[in-house]
Amino acid sequence: MKFLGIVILSLVLFISIRPKEKYEGVEKLEIPNYKSSRLTVHFFSSPHGVDWSTPRSLLYSNLINFSTSRLRKMGHMAAEVQCISDEGTTEYYEFTGMSSDNLSSWKNIFIKKIGFGVIFEKFPGYLEDKYVLQEELKLKRKTGEVQSLTYLISKNNCNNLKKFIEEYRNSGSDKLYGGLNYKVREKQGAGCMHFAYSLLDIAGLINHSFIKDWNTEIRIPRSLIGNKKKPVSIFKLLTHHSSKSWSDSSENYEKIEFWDIDKIFNLLSKNRSIAVENKKRHYSSNEYLFDERANTDFQTNFWY
Repeated sequence: MKFLGIVILSLVLFISIRPKEKYEGVEKLEIPNYKSSRLTVHFFSSPHGVDWSTPRSLLYSNLINFSTSRLRKMGHMAAEVQCISDEGTTEYYEFTGMSSDNLSSWKNIFIKKIGFGVIFEKFPGYLEDKYVLQEELKLKRKTGEVQSLTYLISKNNCNNLKKFIEEYRNSGSDKLYGGLNYKVREKQGAGCMHFAYSLLDIAGLINHSFIKDWNTEIRIPRSLIGNKKKPVSIFKLLTHHSSKSWSDSSENYEKIEFWDIDKIFNLLSKNRSIAVENKKRHYSSNEYLFDERANTDFQTNFWY
């Protein structure tokens, strides 16, 4: 057991000092040539996949992903909002997503010993820079590490999303990288998935037939969630019998629902046939496109 601890600790130290994938950002923004307002959500794959099938597999797969120099250790979601004027020019363009320090979670597991309580933690966060994301998107489209979902939307819907992003920033929510159970629209902060999800929700697209069944649910055994009074070490996460499976109804648990980014990335990569079921759906090599300009179900009340 001590040997295992030394190996894992050495791995984490190695992760913290090795050179990391880095993007400086494009020198000049390249505004995409869309003739209609749109919301595009990008799904960036993790380096080697995140296995959510059991607590133990989740930990092991993350150890492997975090041992690489590449970004997006657990996958990533970012969004573009582009509002087009009646004359066909771009009035507003934003490309951003929520992010944080990748090592914060490991520090909490090792030092604070909160176990899978890390899933519910808040970390310092920030909204990413559009210049940097444009560079990353361009390179990862070439390597096949990103899939995209674009909705053409009305100008009013687009301006509404612009207002939400501005209010989100002004509220200070962009400074909090929230856990998987945090509610963006209660100003609790957000992870990358929930921020992008909230844009789809506000735009009235979250129940769209293409994405409505994407939710994943897990039940985390409370025995694997630590705190100051009941620390849970990484060794317990690896060896405790509760780590062999998510909880069933007979055991105390915390339930969360979320989008498994790698799972969705693989769906978009492999199952392209579902994108041509009707005439509204078109796609390029890495982008699905849906025409929802007639959709008037967008929400103007952002906060709960």
